[in-house]
Amino acid sequence: MHSDATSRLVDAVVRTRRMLDAAKRDTTEHFGEGPRDGRKVTVLQNIRDLHERIIRPIVDSRQAIVREVGTVWFQEDIDLVHEMPRALVHFTSIDTAEDAPRAYMTVHVGEDGTTSVSGNFLTPVKTTDVLTCRLDELDSETVARLIDHFLAKALHG
Repeated sequence: MHSDATSRLVDAVVRTRRMLDAAKRDTTEHFGEGPRDGRKVTVLQNIRDLHERIIRPIVDSRQAIVREVGTVWFQEDIDLVHEMPRALVHFTSIDTAEDAPRAYMTVHVGEDGTTSVSGNFLTPVKTTDVLTCRLDELDSETVARLIDHFLAKALHG
């Protein structure tokens, strides 16, 4: 049996999951309007597939590697400000010093499949690396290489 705190946590996760699922449905419905929407919905489905089938599992597997020095996690930005959902990979050091490694990587896919992958390194010096490619070029091996490069640079500059 769960403690009260654990039960509240489980309830909060269930509620949050429902909110996320509703936001994803709203996004899909948003793209279901207008003459070009069939293509938009297909791109949206391909983006979600990239996020769930490739990026998230790779990020989860890298957490075991960086666990002693920090944490890495995946986030899907489903706000329509960017028109299409973005994948974000965050890294934060366990060190709380001002210059401790902190960075995030974004994978932003445009409606036409053009993809921008940017590594944003916040410390010790703020820099950004950007790669432009096509969505169909982002297979598991390529994404793993990009994430590994991002994490290595976040840790060692």
